[in-house]
Amino acid sequence: MSSANVMQLAKRLDHSEIYFKKACLQIVMLNEKLYSASRRYRMAHASGRRSSRYSLRLRLAAIEGLRNGYFEYAMIKAQEMLQVRRDEDEEGDRYDMPAQ
Repeated sequence: MSSANVMQLAKRLDHSEIYFKKACLQIVMLNEKLYSASRRYRMAHASGRRSSRYSLRLRLAAIEGLRNGYFEYAMIKAQEMLQVRRDEDEEGDRYDMPAQ
């Protein structure tokens, strides 16, 4: 296995892992914001504050959209990590075969 290929695959894997972890942290933070905003919406709904409910619904929609975007991004990075690991295995198998 050439060292250049190994280094390139390791760099791709590190890059994907870093951005995957960052996206997961953002998803956790957005889940907390979504919980907080939905709790405020339920309180506004219970007290009949219609004007507050409208702005809170908009905020809920925006937070949920951001969370979904980060979720899709995290899934892409997870798939990239799996592909890099498969590439590493294939690269290793190619050079581990005995010469015939």
